[in-house]
Amino acid sequence: MSLITLSDRTRADSFSDYIALSAYQAYSLDSRAKIARGKGGGTKIGTWFVPMPQHLTRITTHNYSTVETSFAYSLQKLSTNAGDRVPGGDNPVSNTIRDLIGKAKGAMSSPSADVAGRLGQMGGSMVAASATRLALGALSSVDMLNSAASMATDQPAIAMSNQELMYTGTVERNFTLQYDFVAKSHLDIYGPTGVLSLLAQLEAYSFPKSFQDIISNRDMIAVPPIWRMDHAVVDSNGGVSIPNQSAPLAYLGQPKLLVLYNVTAAHDNRSVAVDDSGNTYPLRTQLTLSFKEMEPVVRYDSSEGGEEIATYGQITAPKLLTRSEVYADPEENFNY
Repeated sequence: MSLITLSDRTRADSFSDYIALSAYQAYSLDSRAKIARGKGGGTKIGTWFVPMPQHLTRITTHNYSTVETSFAYSLQKLSTNAGDRVPGGDNPVSNTIRDLIGKAKGAMSSPSADVAGRLGQMGGSMVAASATRLALGALSSVDMLNSAASMATDQPAIAMSNQELMYTGTVERNFTLQYDFVAKSHLDIYGPTGVLSLLAQLEAYSFPKSFQDIISNRDMIAVPPIWRMDHAVVDSNGGVSIPNQSAPLAYLGQPKLLVLYNVTAAHDNRSVAVDDSGNTYPLRTQLTLSFKEMEPVVRYDSSEGGEEIATYGQITAPKLLTRSEVYADPEENFNY
């Protein structure tokens, strides 16, 4: 199935950029990776070519949580001149702390070629780390007493905060397409190129599908399709095609595997078109399509150590990959 929105004449007169929205019935890791790479995967339901919207919004939000500084950071701090709590000390307490810190750091940083050896080092690190944490707790108690004593002076002091923000994941990106369609022709409203046909089909394919099997009969439903968003172009005759280029950056950023979670339409019925059968259709329709990425996205670090680059004209940026692309067959190249 392929549907191109608006009539040939309207496309040729008004637009040069389109968006291709492709739906796939797929869910496996391999299918997801192929869809994200633009190489098929699963069962393709269809492609809907829509104009570039008047308003296109994409929102990227990352989660950070307040946590205590890591044990590794605490060891590094104690190794600095400003953080050393026993500088030049030569007593059983200071020597014990230095010895424990040295063992923990050595076990954490020493590489090992074999898994068993590395696990052994990790075990040794855990023992040393537990003992070192006890020492760090004792130092914290000293700081509390020092702070309490300073409250009787003109320069009270408190311990340096041991909190920081730690990345805990990315909220799935949102892509929102907002349209205000005003028809130039009845072909822009109804029929195979009409906005109302686009609306009806996208709305329907945002729902799950019923199915029947011998185990659950009709008690199960198939989840809605996975979507892909590509940049498309209109030729001089009004035809639309998807150019062979890397992930789009200009308007769209780099959308990956998407779900269509919102379809909102508002019709202005003050002006209508009438077909040969006397049916009426609104001349103006406001349409909002909202998509969200279904799985995490990362910048790709190639096996050669460099980052892959996505390009659109004069715009370049590190290429983004979905989780499924990272895990998929490494023999599959990323030249898409």
